[in-house]
Amino acid sequence: MSGAKQASPLASFAYDWVGGDIHGLSALAGTLYGYVPEVVDVATALSTSVTDVCQDAGWNGAAAEAFETAWNVDSAALIAFGTALEQIGAIVDGLAVALATIEHALEDAADEFRAVGVPVPADGVPPTVSVSGSAAPGSA
Repeated sequence: MSGAKQASPLASFAYDWVGGDIHGLSALAGTLYGYVPEVVDVATALSTSVTDVCQDAGWNGAAAEAFETAWNVDSAALIAFGTALEQIGAIVDGLAVALATIEHALEDAADEFRAVGVPVPADGVPPTVSVSGSAAPGSA
């Protein structure tokens, strides 16, 4: 785990032609990334405390060893959970970036088409065109 990360910047876009909550996905990635250092910090602090408690109390023997072993297993699981959070955050972050990039590219293409006279409605759906090149009835 590399510590605190932030969600990647998104390409700019104005519409919602791709669909989904792209900014929400990005925010979710940021939230997941934010949990990682907290999870690791808790696991590290508790591991240190478990060791200190056993040593300070002079606790030894089978029960103390079983307690420390059990905590070490739980601590490893907690750190694995932090790793999973970071990996899930990276996947969600990558999805948000890809969707924003696609949305941006669609909007750029629509602007280029509009510039040469092709009608592109606000919803981004191009008109239906017949083979002869004339617009089909009922299309914009």
